[in-house]
Amino acid sequence: MRKPLFFKSALGLSQLWLATVTSAIDIKSITQPQLNLDDLGKVGLAGDFDAISVYAFEGQKASILSQNGSDSVLLQLPNGAFTPLVMADANIEAICTFELKNGTVVGIAVGGNFTSLGGVQANGIALLNPDNGKVTALTGLTGKVNALHCDKESDTLYVGGEFKAANSSNALAWSKGEWQDLAFEGFNKPVKSIVKSSTGNIVFSGLFDGLGNNTAPASSQTQTLNLQTAAITTEQSSGRVGFNDPKSITCGNGPDAAGTTWLLGDGQVGSWTADFGFGFRPTKLRLRNTHLEGRGTKEFRFTAFPIGGILNLTYVDPADQKKKFCDSRCPLSSNSSVEFQDFEFVNVIGMNNFRLDILSFYGPGAGLAGIQVFQDDVYTFAINNFNEPLCAAQGGLISSAKPEGQWTPTTGNTDSQYLVATVPVGSTNPPSVTFSPNVQQSGDYSVIIFTPGCIQDGSCGTRGRVTVSGIYTSDQTTPVTVDIFQTNNFDKYDTIYQGQVDAASSGFRPTVNLAGSLGQTQQVSVVAHKVRFDLISNTTLGLNGLYEHKPGSNSITSFKDSVVIKSTDKLNSGARITALASKDSTLYAAGNFTSKDSNDGYNNVYGVNKDGPLALSRKGLNAPVLTLYADGKNTLYLGGEFTNTKDSGTSGLDRIASYDTSSNTWAALGAGVNGRVKDLVPMSMTINGETLDVLAVSGDFTEIIANGDKQAVRVAGFAVWVPSSNEWLQRLENAAAVSLKGRLSASSTLPQGVKVFSGSISSSDLIASGAVTLKSASDKLALSALPLNFVTSNSTIKKRDTPIEKIEGVTTGAFYQNNGKELTIIGGHFSLQGNNETINNLAIIDHKQDDEITGLTELGPTGTFVALHIHNDILYAGGSVTGKVGEFEVGGLILYDLDKGELSANQPARLQGGNATVNTISTRPKSDKVFVGGNFAAAGSFQCPVLCVYEASNLQWTRPGGNDIGGTINQIQWLNIDELLVVGDMKINDTTTYIAKYNAKTFSWSAFGTGDNTKIPGPISGVSLDSDNGNSLFITGSDSEAKPYVWKWTGTQWKDLGTGLATTSNIRGLQVMKLKQKHASNDLLNDNHILILTGAIKLQNSTGTFSGVTYNGVAWSPLFLTSKTNSGQSSLGSLFFQREQNFTSAGGKMKKGFVVLISLAIALGLVFLIVVLGVLASYIRRRKEGYQPAPTVMLEKSSSIQDRVPPAFLFGSVGTNSGQQYNAPTI
Repeated sequence: MRKPLFFKSALGLSQLWLATVTSAIDIKSITQPQLNLDDLGKVGLAGDFDAISVYAFEGQKASILSQNGSDSVLLQLPNGAFTPLVMADANIEAICTFELKNGTVVGIAVGGNFTSLGGVQANGIALLNPDNGKVTALTGLTGKVNALHCDKESDTLYVGGEFKAANSSNALAWSKGEWQDLAFEGFNKPVKSIVKSSTGNIVFSGLFDGLGNNTAPASSQTQTLNLQTAAITTEQSSGRVGFNDPKSITCGNGPDAAGTTWLLGDGQVGSWTADFGFGFRPTKLRLRNTHLEGRGTKEFRFTAFPIGGILNLTYVDPADQKKKFCDSRCPLSSNSSVEFQDFEFVNVIGMNNFRLDILSFYGPGAGLAGIQVFQDDVYTFAINNFNEPLCAAQGGLISSAKPEGQWTPTTGNTDSQYLVATVPVGSTNPPSVTFSPNVQQSGDYSVIIFTPGCIQDGSCGTRGRVTVSGIYTSDQTTPVTVDIFQTNNFDKYDTIYQGQVDAASSGFRPTVNLAGSLGQTQQVSVVAHKVRFDLISNTTLGLNGLYEHKPGSNSITSFKDSVVIKSTDKLNSGARITALASKDSTLYAAGNFTSKDSNDGYNNVYGVNKDGPLALSRKGLNAPVLTLYADGKNTLYLGGEFTNTKDSGTSGLDRIASYDTSSNTWAALGAGVNGRVKDLVPMSMTINGETLDVLAVSGDFTEIIANGDKQAVRVAGFAVWVPSSNEWLQRLENAAAVSLKGRLSASSTLPQGVKVFSGSISSSDLIASGAVTLKSASDKLALSALPLNFVTSNSTIKKRDTPIEKIEGVTTGAFYQNNGKELTIIGGHFSLQGNNETINNLAIIDHKQDDEITGLTELGPTGTFVALHIHNDILYAGGSVTGKVGEFEVGGLILYDLDKGELSANQPARLQGGNATVNTISTRPKSDKVFVGGNFAAAGSFQCPVLCVYEASNLQWTRPGGNDIGGTINQIQWLNIDELLVVGDMKINDTTTYIAKYNAKTFSWSAFGTGDNTKIPGPISGVSLDSDNGNSLFITGSDSEAKPYVWKWTGTQWKDLGTGLATTSNIRGLQVMKLKQKHASNDLLNDNHILILTGAIKLQNSTGTFSGVTYNGVAWSPLFLTSKTNSGQSSLGSLFFQREQNFTSAGGKMKKGFVVLISLAIALGLVFLIVVLGVLASYIRRRKEGYQPAPTVMLEKSSSIQDRVPPAFLFGSVGTNSGQQYNAPTI
């Protein structure tokens, strides 16, 4: 049995992508079909896409630019394009290749804040097997991974971030197939970076100031669970009025009397159960015993659910004040002077309900005067029923939440209900929830927000982004704001703040506000669950953002013995070291920090070697550094928020800079960019045929800043620096390279030298939307963009209720070159930016007027054009359109004068009835009769169902003769001057048919071909001829189960070509094209023809979706890849040409009439040639035999010559029946 070919799906290898870790990667390029476009003029591709590529490598897939915060593990192809291997449901922050000393590759380690990778549930970290593509979750970690380091020498994967796992916080190691606590058990705050120094030690950097094994706060705080809103049930409750309500004891601080005491029946044992709507981890149980009339509970036990376990408790015995343990039988004192007893849980575990079993009693019976349950976690829920009860208020303060807008409680598989709301597109006041926690003591906190997974409520397709703003201290004037994507498949949490939080008081409350983010391009759903405030530490523990660990050591590094750790003594406390790079014998650390001594110059970046800290020239940088990259030479690249050196001595360092470590000098990258740089990732690109090392720059910027004579360039958070040219790729003149857009966050190199990346990248031959032109040059297909600037999709605009209402983007196009004009026309359902106006659904590009774009202002944005046709300088545009042009009400079809550049003064009467849609338009050859097909019943008041003829010469509709016809026509095609091929879902004389012929000369309908057309699976949506006379053609459509089909008419029978196509394919068009280079001969296609399908097509032998595929008569092959920026399904709709496609008739045969004429011409030519040759041969023979021309003598004129001869003498031998014989006279 063959092994699964994972990387074949990603790279298209004919063999296993990595059979072993030492095998070479064989990326196979594709021989593209050499389309013959010479006779077609301009060729265009129309569809719904934002980027398009020609399929160039086996297994290549479209890389999609995510708009919801989801990243992928990516692999770069030889042409520079990226293809995704696996996708996460959130950000990927780090990757590394985990290779052991013996050469075994355990996998590609992937870390981030995702909850699934490749569809496998994985919280923050997983391993991707390069042999088979299997994703293995490294379970046991909860939180976010920021940094990874794969250490081959120690066979250890070091992990850093914001998480808890095993007995560690924020730092951990994976070795020998399991988690290993490091000696120091992590850190008290997040880790941001991990590198191996030149000494062989592992260096951690981050926001921490203490170790994980010494970070417990001096005192903890507690939160009261809300028993008042829990569902309370009992067994053997008393029937005594005033003492039979089990909820009366949930506040636990009332008198031992009626209304605040619960009793069991005398002499009975029983139980008291609380079922909560949320999960919790209790740390303490407080019980108040009843002493009413000598009653009381003597023994109880605590059982947690859903685990069903009896929990171990500790308590202080009131009799002797000694600490004791209990489990199945825990005692309560009968001493009335004991107000309450506290029982602490030995093991803190999660539960959502519990039961107190009353096992024995004092006096007549058992009872309780109060019960309270506490937890150390400070939660605030969006649903107030889960927050602290009012009776627990201390100084009037309890945790609470305030929803604003329309929120709905939803139950999922998470630990509690949560709220769901919808944010419409363009909302300026989105729904929000304000959380107000009851923080009891000031200190250093980690604030965490929880997001339920989208799978449980079925909202993955609509989840979006939220903005979280917090006020944490009483002197804070500006909220700390962060955006969070809620697209996680499974439950997750995000740390939204690390730092000082002031305790709640009557004058101040810390608050966290969650609201739907503004500016989202589609309607999204947002969720609000809960926030937690974790007290980290209220003391400083000696670290300042850096820590050094010796691999394999079980001891904690002595702070005074580490040059790396000691170097931070030169920094002010609270250093946030976010990036590390090791180069030669120097470790470079960067982040947000300043020198204690301003003369030292350790500002936001510095170096450390064996002798101690090293200041970079000009005292470092003037603002935080977020990322570092050291190349293989002497250059250190830095990205962040800075704009200059600390002493302002170097210009052009806007958010990105380079530092020469040999000369200690700063240099600018152009003039930088206009927003912060977050990631620097090295990669290679082929530019003008040369493979170069470049640097990918990602961040929150929109422009490459102008410098010198170089103009500014608009970008979308991604740019490429080319060191060899000392210039940005986006500014290199005539730079031929793959188009990239998106974000790269990290990279790693496999043992074979192949690099994998993480991020979200749309890579394609061309970044272009809606429509492109196609050329065949140097035996390769080349794409060119049209100057289209699309704006917000019209999908938010309600469309007419028609069969084409789901169509988006550009559906079709046309070219016009006449009268000195050169125009490209596109139609569909879209909005794009024209000259100072928004153009909807039909656009005209004037290439002779600097690509000026005009369109229709008379018609609204709700229509869709699907058919464009040009006849005598008039554009016929059909579809689902209505409106008013001048004084004419139009519907289904409009006319536009391309020569005059305006709507035609006379518009055809509107089509109406049915869906009033036009699907196809074609002019009868050598006439002014424009045939229009679709779904309609009449043109104005003139009955003209389904197929109607517009007489362009007299501006009126006429109805074709023949049989009654109804239904829908999807496409028409002229077979000759008289015969029209018609396909769709029609009824002719009440008989359903999908294909027929109409004779415009005899005004009659007839069946197509000689085969059994009833075998066709369903309505035909498209047809393409393989010969000029229709003896050979292809059709496509869908059967009764909505499965696509492709059939071929061979001239005698129908053949199914669907083998190889997945049933989930969406075929939007098909076209037979000519080839320059022939393929192997077969029975289904001429060897110089190829069939192209367009749409969103899946092949059975390939993974992914293709927007164009070819068929050579034997097999299907991918041709085009497209993608959309919103991660929706992209597709190609059609090919369109300047001139119609024509073929030599199938099989090389010609019509009999032409054969007879040609044969006659050849025969006459041969006869003439024979005669000429005979005359010539006779002449030559006579010359050889001595024949000479007889001499010519001019006789003198005489009377005898001039004598007239009677006619009888001339014709004497004619007419022997005359009865007379005449002899010719002798001259």
